[in-house]
Amino acid sequence: MGSDVDRITAKRFDQWATRLYVILFISALTILMFYTIIRPHTLTKNFDEPSFIFYNHLRKTYGDELKCRCSKIAFTYNQFVEIEPIFHSVCTSEFVLEGWRLALVKGLDPNLTVYEQKDYRQFLSAHLQYLQGLCQLSIQSVNNSIDEFLTSLLVTVELLSELNFENRLNILTEQIKINAPILFSRLLSSTQSILHGNAIISTYGTNFNYRILAYGSRYVYAYTEATIYDDECSCGLSPNCTIQGTLIERNSSRKIPLKGVRMGCTPSQSFLVSTLECFYDQSCLDLIQHYTNYENSLTPLSTTNLSHFSQNTTIGELINNLFIEQWSTQINYSSYYQQCSPSICSYTSIEKFNIFHTITVILGIQGGLTIVLKWICPKLVRIGSKIYHHRKNQSNTVHPINTNQVSSNATYNTTIQNTTWNNKITSMNIRLQNNVIPRGQSIFKMIFVIILLICILVGVTVLSVYYARQKPSLCHPAFKQLSITTSCQLKTPGASVIADVNSDNQVDLIFPCQYDRTVNILFGTGNGTFQTMMVISFETYSWIYHIRVRDMNNDGQVDLILVQKLEVTILFGYGNGTFQTQNMQSTAISGVPQHIAIVDLNHDNMLDIIVIIEFEDYVYIYLANINGTFLLDLALFITHNSNSQGLIVADFNNDTHLDIVIMNTNSLHIHIFYANTNGSYQPQKWLFTAIDAIYAGVVASDFDSDNRIDIAFLYGWRHIVCMLYRNNNNSFHVNEQITMESSIQLNSVVVGDLNGDNSLDIVIGTISQYEIYGLLGNGNGDFQIQTIHSNNLFSDQIWNDVTDFNNDNCQDIISINIDTNYIDIFLNTCECSIH
Repeated sequence: MGSDVDRITAKRFDQWATRLYVILFISALTILMFYTIIRPHTLTKNFDEPSFIFYNHLRKTYGDELKCRCSKIAFTYNQFVEIEPIFHSVCTSEFVLEGWRLALVKGLDPNLTVYEQKDYRQFLSAHLQYLQGLCQLSIQSVNNSIDEFLTSLLVTVELLSELNFENRLNILTEQIKINAPILFSRLLSSTQSILHGNAIISTYGTNFNYRILAYGSRYVYAYTEATIYDDECSCGLSPNCTIQGTLIERNSSRKIPLKGVRMGCTPSQSFLVSTLECFYDQSCLDLIQHYTNYENSLTPLSTTNLSHFSQNTTIGELINNLFIEQWSTQINYSSYYQQCSPSICSYTSIEKFNIFHTITVILGIQGGLTIVLKWICPKLVRIGSKIYHHRKNQSNTVHPINTNQVSSNATYNTTIQNTTWNNKITSMNIRLQNNVIPRGQSIFKMIFVIILLICILVGVTVLSVYYARQKPSLCHPAFKQLSITTSCQLKTPGASVIADVNSDNQVDLIFPCQYDRTVNILFGTGNGTFQTMMVISFETYSWIYHIRVRDMNNDGQVDLILVQKLEVTILFGYGNGTFQTQNMQSTAISGVPQHIAIVDLNHDNMLDIIVIIEFEDYVYIYLANINGTFLLDLALFITHNSNSQGLIVADFNNDTHLDIVIMNTNSLHIHIFYANTNGSYQPQKWLFTAIDAIYAGVVASDFDSDNRIDIAFLYGWRHIVCMLYRNNNNSFHVNEQITMESSIQLNSVVVGDLNGDNSLDIVIGTISQYEIYGLLGNGNGDFQIQTIHSNNLFSDQIWNDVTDFNNDNCQDIISINIDTNYIDIFLNTCECSIH
């Protein structure tokens, strides 16, 4: 304590230092223990080079939280996948053998013109040769597609679980099944288009015939005349004209029909609409044998092996499936595991309380805490003592009073006065000495109490700050994926829409097949699946950019609105899922529609149309008339050189009038048009979004639970940023939040409540790599990211939407990928996943 302090004082100081040490030590350990108990900590378990059996045990124990790193990240699929296509029996029968065909037609007259033009014997050899070529090309195309897939590389850094592994391979094999027939069909279609477009005359003279026209004796003209078949179908207008295939006897001209056989403009085209019924029928084959003078008997195809195709399936349908009855796929997960050969597997968990962890932390820190307190406590006591003595000396200073009186009486009774004064001083000193210890103890107690309160206050402040920074844990919903294949090419997935069109309270899916010139409707069953597709065909068809479902004529039945280039077409509904295709109503627009909204703008109980056109600088408003037509009422100027990619119509200022919001990707501004009570609009207000953004999307809803509609602008650059423009008395205050550290390419943004917490979430679909993310809202404008779906499939354009497909009161996600032709439905399990 220093050489200037006596032993008694030093002992007293040591006592106070010990007491302060004990108080601070216990307080610090208490705060530390409380902090360690309530603070979550990460626990990681590592398993080096686990065997496949041990890995399966770990997977059952830890589930998807188990992560294993592959020692080799790339390997070909043929090391763990076997794909074996099973073709239609006709492709393995004698009917496709070249020797059998030559022997069959050997009995025919080499000059086929001796037969009637519509005698099937003219087509027989060509049909059999075409069937042989189709089977060979189908088998070759399928095998090439399979070989190409099996020799490609699977690249994974981490070991996929068995379920994810099988799902990925099933998706890839399904993609092979879809792509192979499409490529083959395109080849045939282009060949047929070239033949018909150039009016090439068939060798058999079945599509065009030469006619001679003479002008006098000097000029003779030869011209072609198209052949006419059933229903007055002319080969000059369509290559698909056909008639029933018959055998015609030379003498009696009796026609004998052959089951399932068609003849037409060209042997190839007519064969596509024929069936294989004759190949299954013995009597039909006997007729062919008789009229071709074939010596051997013909054996029909077996009907016991029919599985996928019926006897009356057309050749065209068989080609669309490449004559494949079924696919046999064998997936060996153990071989994949051996190829991956994980070097280490780890399991990471978050624990909020672990007594051993708490004890370990406390024991690790108490040594250092002891050293610090032993050094600082004596110094605090000495500093406190000096402060005390300094204050005591100031308070005990004696000042003389009435000095004049003392001086005047100094000569009288001096001895008595001195004695009395000395007694008073002695008495005062005794009292001061007796009061030193009790008063010092009270001051030191006050100091200790103050220090203790400061420690407690610091501990509470630290814990409060810690918990204030911790975001509340939100429920991350779990999803189960269902995939639906479709034969049409989904070139514009953004034109799809979900709605109940047949009044059965189930969600249906409507989407266009652009190349087929159809609009397809899948009727929902209420369990996440769909019934057989209903197809609406059009004689005249224009590319469909958007589809909407509304009741346009107020008859209580929903109608279909097809948004095409230069027009908006309305198909009025009957309420049972069917629509009028004869009396359609059209409204002209000025170009390619980027976005469209159908709402009642002027409160007349009739739906109006708001549309923005590609590369135009205006928002066009079409108001509905009583007679059901639409009139262009207003064009709102956005800005020069505009490229509007987002349109939102909502009441942003709670005045019951719908306002309009436009996102301009050229200037990266959001333009807001507030509506007036008379139907006009105020001068626009604009919000600046970002300096640069490659991929962006905008949605609007009440994200912070203040009963005002906010605007969420999401864009990707180096990060994925959500700029939430909070509405406050017609002004917007931006709150910028980085929701994902890495950059993804946004393509589809929709709003829903995925986890049922009554706080709105945002669903993001990405391109380049097919992924779906959920931004889970907490009701105050903040979001937490959740990966809902991710794979390595390429995606050029996708469409997402949110609704309840299976009536479990939990919102599901539907997604369409332009490059896979898959309709993926992610059914919400109504349970929280571990995250």
